[in-house]
Amino acid sequence: MTNQISKTTFLKYLRCPRAAAFEGDAAAIVRDYQRNLAHIGGEEKAKILEEETKEKLRQLFIRLIENDEGGAESEAEIESGDFDGLLKDDLTLKAMLSTYFKIEQLTAEKAKKTFGGQVLSGMRVGDQVIGQRYINLFKDGFNFHSFVDVAQEDDSAVRIIEAKSTTSKKFAELGPKKNKELCPIFERSPLGVLRLKEDFEGFKPFDKYYDNREKLMDRFRDVGRYVYDLAWQRYIIENSTDDKREYRYYLAVLNSDYVFDGRQDANGESIYNADDLIVLVDLTQVTKDMLLIVDRDVNTVIDRINKPDFSRVPLEKPKCKINGSYDQCPWLKICMKDLMVPDKNSLYVYRGGHTGFGPASENSKEKAQKEKIEELIWRGITKALDIDYDWLNETQKVQYEVIKSGQPFIDKKVIKAMLKDLKYPLFHLDFESMNFPIPMYRGEVPYQQSLFQYSLHIERTPGVCDKEKDNVSFLSTGKTDDREEFIKSMIKNIPANQGGTVIVYNAIFESGRLRELIEMFPKYAVELNSILERIYDLKDILDPSKKIIADYEYLKSKPCTFNYYNESFQRSYSIKKVLPVFAPHLDYANLDEVHNGLDAQAAFMRLKYLEGKAFDETYKNMIEYCKQDTWAMFEIMQGLRKLINEK
Repeated sequence: MTNQISKTTFLKYLRCPRAAAFEGDAAAIVRDYQRNLAHIGGEEKAKILEEETKEKLRQLFIRLIENDEGGAESEAEIESGDFDGLLKDDLTLKAMLSTYFKIEQLTAEKAKKTFGGQVLSGMRVGDQVIGQRYINLFKDGFNFHSFVDVAQEDDSAVRIIEAKSTTSKKFAELGPKKNKELCPIFERSPLGVLRLKEDFEGFKPFDKYYDNREKLMDRFRDVGRYVYDLAWQRYIIENSTDDKREYRYYLAVLNSDYVFDGRQDANGESIYNADDLIVLVDLTQVTKDMLLIVDRDVNTVIDRINKPDFSRVPLEKPKCKINGSYDQCPWLKICMKDLMVPDKNSLYVYRGGHTGFGPASENSKEKAQKEKIEELIWRGITKALDIDYDWLNETQKVQYEVIKSGQPFIDKKVIKAMLKDLKYPLFHLDFESMNFPIPMYRGEVPYQQSLFQYSLHIERTPGVCDKEKDNVSFLSTGKTDDREEFIKSMIKNIPANQGGTVIVYNAIFESGRLRELIEMFPKYAVELNSILERIYDLKDILDPSKKIIADYEYLKSKPCTFNYYNESFQRSYSIKKVLPVFAPHLDYANLDEVHNGLDAQAAFMRLKYLEGKAFDETYKNMIEYCKQDTWAMFEIMQGLRKLINEK
């Protein structure tokens, strides 16, 4: 064995002092310390490439969910999402890989058009990737390595380009605001490349310029982690090559202002203009400034591997990433156990707890001094009931009492008043969408939420609705642009002249998608606006949003924000948390193939590759999943009616 340290492994070991020890093979690494000078073979290189590709796809999945605007619902999808499981599915993997390689291909085209010269990028032929530039550095008995997405070179310079599935907005809008006007730290060069303003002649730093520039060097920030990846590559290259040419370093990101024109080739494949879709960000100077940081980090990782340490370490944000399991340390549960942090009713259960806890300030004008959750846990205060009651706000005190008593909190008067506002028939509506980095259809932008499915249960009189007979739905095959058919079906089943309240769970998502449809399909604006204006968020009846609180006087006067809180919610009002309380007989685990929103997206990606019986089965399973979401709304409504009628 050779002591191979990929970028993924490196970042994992850097993140936590215990990671190398917990990995389990740390002892083997040390034992084989002297064997690492062997040249890496083709088979081993393929494994390394597979590891890095898998991590890129995982990050792509994360980006899909982070751009979902799903609020509590998205939170639940993140927590339950089985990324590894989905990436083992051949067709889902095929769909994800096609997007990943398309971004790299377009990046290579952009580099060629911008700089000319020779361009080398990863090209897949069957199961083989050719043309991918492998870089590595031997240091203190370890082989640190990575793959370069795109390399452009000519006689005078080499340009290293790392393709990312994020958008240019994160860089173009980085900077302070003055009189509400953005002062960006980046500017486009004559070639269209985003460059730091300091790279241009006559630069004069403005207030907070360098404060914002520092964000690029923080690997725990969204933009910083991308820059760190590039700096890692620079470190390996500049410590392993004697090439005297100038090296420049870029990120390739998706243009957030790009609008797809819908062009297709003779085979029906979408045609994208790389010049318009891809933006290059020149980070040559920033990555140079980071080389000492990376060198320190490399030495840290080597030390952690050579001296495996299982010693307990305090929880720390953002390294541990407690909330949102998609990006948290894989060893977090061990650490939490070490610190006696329970899975249920820990300090993390409190709404607003991320801001810390502490006694209220005696002077109302002074800001109260609060202690972070992680600091309290390190002191042994781990359970929700361990916290001083006086350190809690009114909403948190409700949670405390619910946990202590085991009985839910119910504001029957308010719930009854809110249910009275509903107009029948009730249209229980749910959307499913796909937000690919590269737009799928005409008029869409990167990460546009493209609707492919809806389910609708119609409740014509209070409490009267049949799961099968009163359900209608629409599901695109994914093989053509079916958005207009989607709209026609929906406005037919939710007629503008009929009235009635449109019930959704998390109105931000559905309302946002309707506004986008109105903009892209203005001829249906009247009918779509009719639906939009009648939307009512079922979650607001349980947990009113700030917007609805502002609309109702009886909500403004409430000491706590909850109308209903059950211990089993554990702070989350995701429909997957709420439903078991009101309808325990409905279990998403009993569904076939599709159990959550992430599964639904993966199924939609697979659908266009399926035929015959396999297509019919997946299509049916997608229908059943979305149907369950809207039937769940009806069941929750029934549960609320029962609550307010109980004596």
